Amino acid sequence: MSNNFILAQLNFKVGALEENFQKISDTYLANQAEHDFIAYPELAVCGYPPEDLLFNQNFLNKIIKLQDSLIKLTKDSECALIFGGIEQQASELYNCIFVAQSGAVKAIARKNNLPNYGVFDEKRYFAKGLDFTICDIAGCNYLLLNCEDFWSDNLRNKTEHLDYEKVLVLNSSPFALKKYKKRRELSKVFDCPVLYLNMLGGQDNLVFDGGSFIKDEQGTFLQAPFFIEKLLSKDDFIANFEIDEIGLIYEVLLLAIRDYLSKNQQNSVILGLSGGIDSALIAVLAADSLGSKKVNLVTMPSRYTSEESVRDAAELINNLGCKNIFNLNIEDPFQAFTNNLQDAFKDHAVDLTEENLQSRIRGVYLMALSNKLGHLVLATSNKSEAAVGYSTLYGDMCGAFSPLKDVYKTTVYQLAKWRNEHIPATSLCQSAAPLPENIITKAPTAELRPEQKDSDSLPEYEQLDQILYHLIECYQSVAQVIKLGFKEEEVLLANKLLKNSEYKRYQAALGPKISALCFDKERRYPLSNAYENLD
Repeated sequence: MSNNFILAQLNFKVGALEENFQKISDTYLANQAEHDFIAYPELAVCGYPPEDLLFNQNFLNKIIKLQDSLIKLTKDSECALIFGGIEQQASELYNCIFVAQSGAVKAIARKNNLPNYGVFDEKRYFAKGLDFTICDIAGCNYLLLNCEDFWSDNLRNKTEHLDYEKVLVLNSSPFALKKYKKRRELSKVFDCPVLYLNMLGGQDNLVFDGGSFIKDEQGTFLQAPFFIEKLLSKDDFIANFEIDEIGLIYEVLLLAIRDYLSKNQQNSVILGLSGGIDSALIAVLAADSLGSKKVNLVTMPSRYTSEESVRDAAELINNLGCKNIFNLNIEDPFQAFTNNLQDAFKDHAVDLTEENLQSRIRGVYLMALSNKLGHLVLATSNKSEAAVGYSTLYGDMCGAFSPLKDVYKTTVYQLAKWRNEHIPATSLCQSAAPLPENIITKAPTAELRPEQKDSDSLPEYEQLDQILYHLIECYQSVAQVIKLGFKEEEVLLANKLLKNSEYKRYQAALGPKISALCFDKERRYPLSNAYENLD
């Protein structure tokens, strides 16, 4: 790899055009004298994904003006500036890679393969490029690929007639489980070196993990750190880089929380702490991402809250060093509500209504504290609960951001155990083993009625999560999942609850995507839907 280059693994903000421009300009000018080229990720100028901002012509005009200014930066330099931007031709937009050098555009690579699946809908905004672009940079011919072009079918066959020596891929590729392996596999279709640059940062429910890498002349993978904003030179890429997948997920959630707050001008959070594992893990995640001083915890015991849960919550608070604690017993408002509803409920037995009422009182407390004190509420549900509706609208579902929304319950336990054995590299809370062991080992319960356990209503999570994975991520039917060896009654129950809870998920807070299929933009089932998915 003879060229002297920088791959700028940076965190860009959607819509912050001048800020993004300044980040590119400052880093280019500070480093251009010593390098042949400096590359920036896909759509770095506007941030990714800009979505319907692209329908605003004023927005587009500003982007194009700033891109022209970037091109002019190279006027007195031989260092190429390579960045992801937008080209407008009449009424059509192209998602492009620009190569600027000596004050002019040397090459434009228009994105050919526009993703239109999952969280992507680029065909809504962009026209399709028609060919691949080769550019001579410092005496070496580079094939320029814009993110999804790297994922094209039969890419080797499509490009084998072209004269190139290396491949440069600019990406805004969001994190998903095992995706780093797929990126590496794709690079193996090329016999030549591959330079893969990926954006970093959280953007609504997407998290861009960085994780840039190089495949060198010998086919060896050299990995850059994940989740670190850095100008990457050759020496920053490491061979035999060990990847801890649970650690990756944990860091994804930290970055998601941190960036969601910072990019929405928020600086503190508040959440209900029950003594259970979900709220405990989110409290630790929040402390790791923001620092303990910015985490406000609310305990809201009821007549059903066990002494065990009270002790576990207190131990966690002490371990994290959180000082902003509110203890609000819900017994008085719960009694007031039941008294006021006594006549209306007189011919009806106590049931789920009273359980949900407790959860909704807690939601009211959290939102009142949020309104008065200005803290952003974190919802504490997980993917397993969201899938089967084991959560309460306007109760434990309330919040602006739901860190575990795409995390199955079994993975929640894995993350908790991992955190007790590691202090994350990006943590702002250096507490060792913060989660009390009893929180991890005790049976999960909502504590909304005497001796309640999650397993009273649901299959054990080890089974439930596998069933849900096949129903959701794999799009399989009940019959197909039963053939895999799962109990028929458990699969039927999970499928019924999944369908009946669709309306709840439409009203849920967004949360970071970590799986192959999340409950935000990727799953779009009709609420009024008679199909049973049995066969």
